[in-house]
Amino acid sequence: MDAITTVVKPASSWIGQVVDLGPIDQIAPRCYMTAFFCLRLAPGIATASIIKRLQRMIFCAIQEIPQLATTVVPKNNSREELELCYLEDSGACLTFKDYTAEHLKHEWTHGSFEDLAKAHFPYEKLERRTLIEGINPNEKNKPLMALMVQANLIPEGLLLVSALHHTVCDGLGLYLCNATLAKHFRNNVAPESNTLPIDFADRATIITPDLHTSLKDLPDWRLVTPGEQFLNPTNYDAASLSNLRCAIYYISEDRINQLRDAIAVPTLRPSANEAISSLLWLHVVRARNIDLNEYPEVKLSLTVDARARMCNPMVPKYFWGNMCEPNAVARMPTTDFSSKDFLSSAMQRVRSAIKNVNAAAVQRLVGMLVQLPKTTSITWNVDRWPGPDMLIVCLQSIPYTAIDFGPDFGGCCEAFRLQIGDIEGKPDGRCIMFPPRKGDGRGLEVMLQYETSTLDRLDADKDFTRCLWNGDTALAGLWYGQLKGGKQARWQAGKMKLLRVAITSPEGDLNARVKRPVAWVKSDFLTTLGLYRAHQSTHI
Repeated sequence: MDAITTVVKPASSWIGQVVDLGPIDQIAPRCYMTAFFCLRLAPGIATASIIKRLQRMIFCAIQEIPQLATTVVPKNNSREELELCYLEDSGACLTFKDYTAEHLKHEWTHGSFEDLAKAHFPYEKLERRTLIEGINPNEKNKPLMALMVQANLIPEGLLLVSALHHTVCDGLGLYLCNATLAKHFRNNVAPESNTLPIDFADRATIITPDLHTSLKDLPDWRLVTPGEQFLNPTNYDAASLSNLRCAIYYISEDRINQLRDAIAVPTLRPSANEAISSLLWLHVVRARNIDLNEYPEVKLSLTVDARARMCNPMVPKYFWGNMCEPNAVARMPTTDFSSKDFLSSAMQRVRSAIKNVNAAAVQRLVGMLVQLPKTTSITWNVDRWPGPDMLIVCLQSIPYTAIDFGPDFGGCCEAFRLQIGDIEGKPDGRCIMFPPRKGDGRGLEVMLQYETSTLDRLDADKDFTRCLWNGDTALAGLWYGQLKGGKQARWQAGKMKLLRVAITSPEGDLNARVKRPVAWVKSDFLTTLGLYRAHQSTHI
């Protein structure tokens, strides 16, 4: 048997009922958010036990969140709206695939869990087409289940992948969904008092629209042009694209604090989000070699959870639905990207943009949406490809990596990855800022998807690598790894005073031999930012 599939359908009393979506649900990307939880498997766990726990997991989760068993369907009106419907022949789907089984081994070619860990769980080895079936966007007229889950057993690990349709909920909802799944996946199910207080308030009425709004009040939105795809701010010929790659970078807590101090202005110290976003904005735009004449202005969009910003009425902290529009949008003249004061100026613009996403801004957007002939009539007023604009999906404050799957699966995941839609070979200028991985303290990971040439220019950017990655730092990781092995005792005894190492430049040329005291490796490296390209350098 290639796979074991379980479909949990709605209870008979729910069949035929409909969940009306709110205006912000209607303009959410019409695709799946696919979450990858990389779990280390404890020795001796029987496959049959895993399957049983998975089936219990999805069944119990749907008792808590019935909307996970809905199907996303077109609403029968002229506005191109969607709705969630409880259908008799559809529901939430769970698939289990054992890639350690003899007849499936050939389908998993990326080695053991430890091999993935050594490579820092790169996107190119977490292929959506292998790790979760049923969300192929090319399949027409196929029911869009609200939730699909696939558990993939590999040597030493379990890759648990969940796909939640973005129309159902936003990033916080994805967290609530997976936290609920994890609770029921653990053998020692938590008591009811630990259940997250998910609030299923009426999506359609929870936001009071500002009906006096017109499109001129929404400069970050524009009308969709004929033939244009809704919410797809890109325009390119796929055949002409150069090699694309998702790269994972890491920045330590210490280096984040140094960055915040370095770009602070009097009476204003930036948050980690503001500082990192400004830094990425500067160096990514530079690395992309943007034509100043063609693009005189560059926009940076950041996702903002507006739940806590709403009033009259207030929106509950764990409101189930989409509440991350509008985005915060900061603007800078392209010529300013060569200014030595860019970071401080950009940080202030980013802060102002985030602050401007308030209750009034959300009400204006909703007011505009309800007046339009179709919910798909407007789109983001940005050009992320081939244009210079960027979107940073800010997930760093959502505790995905703190979700506990139980001791049999390493407790918390060793890495969390996310795809929004099908990104393979489809650049969209979207970056993702992840929460800290287990063992990383408060350091953060960032995913960038660009051409390999752009990523190579980032690595060759001395100002970028000075803050985020450099040869010394990467090589120090190798030194430290060696010292932890056979030479660790000599280090502890204080007998090793100096190390010699050849440093390879970002271009790959062996260009220097340097000396570093062991104390530097031990103290300075371990308190220095270790930003790595997942496929290229070393992380401790």
